[in-house]
Amino acid sequence: VHRVYDGYWYWGRPTMEELRRDMRKISQSVRVDWELPRA
Repeated sequence: VHRVYDGYWYWGRPTMEELRRDMRKISQSVRVDWELPRA
C-alpha cells in the first residue's frame, strides 16, 4: 500500500494531481529503468 486516502465523498479525497503524483512514484519504484526522455 503506497498511500491511504481516508475521506468522505468530497472531504479528504485526493485531487487528480495527488493521484497523478502517487502513480508516478509507484511507476518509478516498479520500473527502475523508467526515466523521462530529455528533449
